[in-house]
Amino acid sequence: VMDFLDKLLMQPSLSKKYVSCKFMLTKFVKIFYNHFYVENNVSQPDIVKNTIKILQNSQNFGSNITDLLSNMGYSYMHIYRLFKEFSGQSPNTFFTEQKLHYAANLLLYTDYRIVEIANQAGFSSQARFDTSFKNFYGVTPKEYRRQGLSTND
Repeated sequence: VMDFLDKLLMQPSLSKKYVSCKFMLTKFVKIFYNHFYVENNVSQPDIVKNTIKILQNSQNFGSNITDLLSNMGYSYMHIYRLFKEFSGQSPNTFFTEQKLHYAANLLLYTDYRIVEIANQAGFSSQARFDTSFKNFYGVTPKEYRRQGLSTND
C-alpha cells in the first residue's frame, strides 16, 4: 500500500498532499492493526486479552506498567513472553502506543495545551512525550495538531 501511495502521489501535481496523505494512512494502518488484530484476536489466551484491556484503559496511563500487571497473579516475565508471542510487541511498547493514540486524539479534538496532554497521557515530562510522539508519528505534537486541523478543512 505504501509503495503504491509513493508512486501515485509523487506526481508533481500531488506532491504537496503526499506528506499529509502518507502521514494519515500510516496512522490509520497502526490504529487498524491495534484495534482489529491485537484486540480482537480470539486465539489469544485470557491473560493476553486481560493485559490488553488493562493497558488500553486511559485511567491506567499514569501508572507504572509493572505495578499494573503485577496485580494479575502472574510474573511480569510470564505476561511479557505471552504478550509478545501473541501480539508481536512487548507490553511496554503496546502501552506506550496506547498512550500516544490517546494523546493524538486529545491533540486533534481538544484545545488542551500540549503539556496538559502529556500529563493526561501519563508521560513524566513534556520532553519525554515530545520525543516519544515524534518517534512514533514522525512529527512533533504541535505539527501533528496543525496537520490534523488542516486535513479536516
